[in-house]
Parts: sequence; structure tokens; C-alpha cells
Amino acid sequence: MKDELSDAQLMATLKRLDRIAELSDSKFRIPFTRIRFGVDALIGLIPILGETIGLLISLTILFEASKIGVPRSLKFKMLRNIALDWLIGLVPIAGDIADVAFKANVRNMKLLVTHIDEERKRRANTDDPAQNRQPRLMLYILSAILILAVSISMLLHFMPV
Repeated sequence: MKDELSDAQLMATLKRLDRIAELSDSKFRIPFTRIRFGVDALIGLIPILGETIGLLISLTILFEASKIGVPRSLKFKMLRNIALDWLIGLVPIAGDIADVAFKANVRNMKLLVTHIDEERKRRANTDDPAQNRQPRLMLYILSAILILAVSISMLLHFMPV
């Protein structure tokens, strides 16, 4: 990921992408069921054109992920999900059912969020010099106090009474 991205920028990007994924894959619910679907399933009812529009929406998420600097391996996983969703969606009727079931954009958002969480944890565990300053400072202060105490003790011992 790009280091120059602030947490606020990253969160704003993730929220925007999550809204896109939800709208395209799971915005609506079939009443009295737990089945969710989105705009992608609705526009997918238009042969070829609908799936291609859904493909463009999915590529938006991939493009934004690329802009924040995700690794190539993650982009390939996301692209695989997008391509699979598009190809299966081209099949009449079965593709429409697959649009409701597969949810490529929601899957890609999970991949993206998981990667960002792991990257942040990894960065937090690195040997950052700023994290080591406080223990070093405490060591220097204790050493100075010890040297001062020994010096005072020696002065008092050798001073004539």
C-alpha cells in the first residue's frame, strides 16, 4: 500500500468502494427471505450489455484498489472474481441466478479489507525507531541516575571529615 495515504483517505476510499459493492451486489432483499441482490443482478437481465455494465462497475473497485497500491497478487484475485462473474453472467438464466449468488464485488471488498488489515498489523509490528525511543530514554535516565549516585557516593567517601 502507498505510505503517503492517510488513514482518513484510506477509510474514505473504503467507504466509497463498500457503497459501490453493496449497491451492485446486495442492496435489495427478496421479502421474507435472506436472499440479497443488487443493481448488477437487475441490469444483468439485459443480455450482454447488462453484464458489460456490471463489469465496468466491478472494474471501478479494482481500479481504486490499484490506486491505493495493493499488490499485484491481490489485483489478480480480484480480477479473477470479476471475470468469473462476467463470464457466468453471460449465460442466460443461469447467469442471472449466479449474479445473485456469487457477488464478486462484495468478495473483492472482503479481500481488500483483509489485505489492508494485515498490512496495518504488519506495519505496526515492524521495528519502528519511534516505538523504541521510550525504552531507550528510560535506560539513559536510569544510567545517568546510577552514575550520579555512584559519583556522589565516591565523593562522600573520599571527602575529609
